[in-house]
Amino acid sequence: MVYTFEEHQAKHPLATPALSKADMQHQEVVGRLDTLNKSVRQLVEGRAPFNATVAISATVPIDLDYRDRKHIFIFSVNSLTLSLEDLGTLALSANTWTNISFQPGLRIFAQSQATTVYVAIKQTDETIP
Repeated sequence: MVYTFEEHQAKHPLATPALSKADMQHQEVVGRLDTLNKSVRQLVEGRAPFNATVAISATVPIDLDYRDRKHIFIFSVNSLTLSLEDLGTLALSANTWTNISFQPGLRIFAQSQATTVYVAIKQTDETIP
């Protein structure tokens, strides 16, 4: 029967020879290369976006949180006028993804919206045309 090195170590811990300094350095380098490979793969393939449905009104704001992504988009089935804290207003068209990638922590309110409405938020590394 053929075992992998790890299976052999698990079944026969005393039979496994002690690792030399060169072997330990090799394992460390292989571990670092594996970590680097995962990072490069993530950059090339992209990270999965975060999607959420959040409530917004004239008194209930959305706080911009990028969740370690590059862009934030908002989608609403209703046209809204968004009040961007300290920046002004933004017209949000119905049924359209709108880029709201402003400074993190910015509070956004739905101007003149007394009742709460729900909008979709997407934090992503990709742009939406």
